[in-house]
Amino acid sequence: MPQNKPHTEREWLSYLSAALMKLYDIQEAKTICKWVLSYVSGISWHEIALHGYRFSEKEVEQLGQISSRLLEGEPIQYVLEEAHFYGRIFKVGPGILIPRRETEELVEWILSDISPVLTTIPTILDVGTGSGCIPISIERELAEKAITASVIGLDVSDDTMRIAQENKHKLGA
Repeated sequence: MPQNKPHTEREWLSYLSAALMKLYDIQEAKTICKWVLSYVSGISWHEIALHGYRFSEKEVEQLGQISSRLLEGEPIQYVLEEAHFYGRIFKVGPGILIPRRETEELVEWILSDISPVLTTIPTILDVGTGSGCIPISIERELAEKAITASVIGLDVSDDTMRIAQENKHKLGA
């Protein structure tokens, strides 16, 4: 961290993106910075960019802790304990695979294969569910289309299942 702690969004964007470019390409470094600044401030990046933002001392301390972990190579999803998947935010942590875009494509494929006119209720089983992102996303998407299905997520880890349960409740699945 620089000697004079950054306080504005521009100072943090400049400092953190430059530091992260040692680990990521410039675009990914800036994307991570914007995600972190939005997370800490509780304001969307668009609002921050439009109106500016000055971080409180407590937020600066939090940004410093987050920056240290990121610069040690820890994935942002584990640092912030959240991952974006299929338009939702899921809680994640070490030991739980971070959902990937390719997995969203799997969800899309499964959803496209389920007919809105069903003669039986389909059962969908996700073994090694991790955060629960697959079954929760499928269940929520089917519910929005008024399609009933039995969607089940299983995992051998009790800790992982606790996080999947938290995500289930938080996301209303």
